[in-house]
Amino acid sequence: MIGVLNAYRFEADSPAYQLAYEPMCLNFLNRTDPNETFKNYDFALGEEPKSLAECDAWIITGSPKSAYDKDQWILRLGSFIRECHSQ
Repeated sequence: MIGVLNAYRFEADSPAYQLAYEPMCLNFLNRTDPNETFKNYDFALGEEPKSLAECDAWIITGSPKSAYDKDQWILRLGSFIRECHSQ
């Protein structure tokens, strides 16, 4: 299973264009490899994997936010990436 860390939808009351992103992204990935299973995590809204072992690989979506912003979810995502790298 491949985990998709959604960083695009970062507001609880998301605008329509953010709501459309997840199905569009997952649809693309499913067409790319129909034999693979993808699991979405709305990381920016607090839905985070419980452990690195939940999935075999991770994809991080794009975001209108910057990796240099100081939002708490961005800092947690940075920690998650560093933990993946160390494994």
